[in-house]
Amino acid sequence: MAGRNQAFDTAEFKQRIRNVQSKMDLMGLDILLVHSPENIYYLSGLQTSGYFAYQVLLVPVEGDPRLLLRYLEKGNVDEYSWLDSPDTWKEGDDLVDRTVAVLNDIPGSKANVGFEKGCWFLKTSVYEGLVAALPNSRARDATLLVDHVRTIKSETEIKYLKRAGQIAEIEIQAALNVLSDGITEAQVAAAVTEAGICAGCEYTGLPHHIMSGYRYDVCHANWSPKLITNGELVLLELYGCMERYHATQMRTVSIGEPAEQVKEAVDIVLAAQHAGLAKMKPGASSLEVDTVVRSQIK
Repeated sequence: MAGRNQAFDTAEFKQRIRNVQSKMDLMGLDILLVHSPENIYYLSGLQTSGYFAYQVLLVPVEGDPRLLLRYLEKGNVDEYSWLDSPDTWKEGDDLVDRTVAVLNDIPGSKANVGFEKGCWFLKTSVYEGLVAALPNSRARDATLLVDHVRTIKSETEIKYLKRAGQIAEIEIQAALNVLSDGITEAQVAAAVTEAGICAGCEYTGLPHHIMSGYRYDVCHANWSPKLITNGELVLLELYGCMERYHATQMRTVSIGEPAEQVKEAVDIVLAAQHAGLAKMKPGASSLEVDTVVRSQIK
């Protein structure tokens, strides 16, 4: 049964599973344990801000996957996922035991088990416990397997990304409309947030970053009650989000006439941007584009 608010058709989710299973087959994996929230979402549709609690998607090389998550999160499966009847754990349960129980309930060989070893959400204690509980299985590193499948976007994914970008542009315009001498960073954030939500923005993976004056160099700083004053630079890093797909817009705004040094920096940045855009074409790698951009900044 499809979830009430699925971001994609069930057919698309199943195709993603088949694409992952094809890569698993090439690697000789019998089953893949997916612990990263973004990959669980990509394959199951599960959305929740409670991803801090243990969850794992078990993908066999054939057949449908099984989802194990906290009992409290079960409603999110009915809301967003194409999967039925998830397996759950409750407070006090041994997470390794629960995972192994689901794993053993899936038909087929378990000789080669893939893990996302580079995943932030696979604790060392859980990984070591799973390996110890599967003495007849070989643990294989499959950290980027799903990520490689995700690089090719569907038309629906592209639609969400474009809308996220449009929302970010709306947020930038909202910031520009209120930025002035004497307004606070928090007031800018309020205008940006209202404009984004009214345009359809969901909660974002990162808060909007708004840094002014001396705080310009405080990387990834959240907004503060600080007053923005004439002569300062304001750095905006704002996010649009649609069905968990994000787009970012960054702008630097001068409150009043910018200094000559700032104008020179703008010329350098524009030259680097134009060089990067000229290099950005089918077949070019991100490394090649990055190298061209950095060559303009000396």
